[in-house]
Amino acid sequence: MIKIHLKEESIFCSLCDSKFLQKVDLKKHILRKHSIEKPFSCTYCNYRSKTKYDITSHTLRKHSIVEKPYKCVTCESSFFTMVELKNHTLKTHEKLTRFECPICEKRFFFQNEFTKHYQEQHTRAKPFKCHLCSYEAKRNFELKMHVSRIHENADHDVTEHQCPTCQYTCSSRTILKSHINKKHANDDEKPYGCPSCESRFVKKYDLKMHLSRIHDGVKPFKCTYCEYRCSTKFGLNSHISRIHNNETRYFCDSCSFSCSSNSKLLLHVQTEHILVDSLT
Repeated sequence: MIKIHLKEESIFCSLCDSKFLQKVDLKKHILRKHSIEKPFSCTYCNYRSKTKYDITSHTLRKHSIVEKPYKCVTCESSFFTMVELKNHTLKTHEKLTRFECPICEKRFFFQNEFTKHYQEQHTRAKPFKCHLCSYEAKRNFELKMHVSRIHENADHDVTEHQCPTCQYTCSSRTILKSHINKKHANDDEKPYGCPSCESRFVKKYDLKMHLSRIHDGVKPFKCTYCEYRCSTKFGLNSHISRIHNNETRYFCDSCSFSCSSNSKLLLHVQTEHILVDSLT
């Protein structure tokens, strides 16, 4: 495989004679000079603008309100700059939010909070099963509601003691303590726990691969030469080297596009990553 890296040189606006050294400058130029769209709106009135900077100036000038655009996803704090937000996160939340969702990167203080989030938001799994019928639920309280409504007069006992780290439940605290000592004693060495089973991993990447291969059946890696798909990048590279080893391809540095000639690659970059990106 041959990967082409384009040299840095002047970028010309296709609508006028202006030229720029960086894409970001070209984007700003096109948005301000050639675009009629005004995607940014004031939250306090009907004023709209082409740039976020104009909205900030307008808000301060007309409404005497200073906007803090960078908001913390963990608490309600907001900041003027990304640097301030990062410093706040590192000082306030980094050590406390040990558990990060591998899908949406939301962080949690406790493993059971992360497990609940994952089960409800990112999987169709229903781990809580009724022992009196075939009913299954995503949440423990839904199972309890089902039992109380449907099996009200049945002779049954609903387990009340649930492990705070995984979905294990039992009928006594003694059994629960034994489970925790056996299954979770070394959790700090492998901080990334699977929300669907008891597997744990040292690296977040390993957890992502485990989820995609074992629980989701997802095959996100697609061959650019044929319709072959697989669950790991390693498997895709092996497929390409084995099946398409003699085929020369040119790869885009900004997306997954590939083609058979340098001229097609240049055309793709000019149309997809200069003009199109500038208007998004």
